[in-house]
Amino acid sequence: MDKRNSLLRKCRSVLAIAMYAVRQRIVSPRVICLLIVMTVYIASRLSFVEEAVRITGLRTNPMIFTFITSDVICALIIFAGVVFLYADAPFIDRSQPYVIIRSNRFLWAAGQIIHVIAFSAVYFLALNLITAALLLPHGTFATDGWGKLIQKLSVYEPGLCVVFL
Repeated sequence: MDKRNSLLRKCRSVLAIAMYAVRQRIVSPRVICLLIVMTVYIASRLSFVEEAVRITGLRTNPMIFTFITSDVICALIIFAGVVFLYADAPFIDRSQPYVIIRSNRFLWAAGQIIHVIAFSAVYFLALNLITAALLLPHGTFATDGWGKLIQKLSVYEPGLCVVFL
């Protein structure tokens, strides 16, 4: 029973270290600036949707982040944002030596690994929500045919589809 409590205590410590790092990172100027830059980039990538909706008369689903990231250049720019997020990879600030002393190096490193995984998920979730927010005026959540605009662009309007994808 003592071994189980020890393992549970270690898992709690790892999660506490990870959540502390995520909370510290979310409010950093680096993240805020990156999200602003990515919002402008995604808005420029989706600028043609208004014209496509006007021309075709169809609406699209606002959750099309996966379609815009299928382009190699777009994926490179979005993953460059990930590199920018983790450029200061040891994540050592003035409080980290105290965290390492209170836990140990192994638990701190495990917490940092979980922090990277969790914050990467938060980053991509934020980009997905930004895409959805930008497409809300031109989108629909109806389940019957939300992909018709994408299908029509890919079949009948290849010029617009190239810009889109």
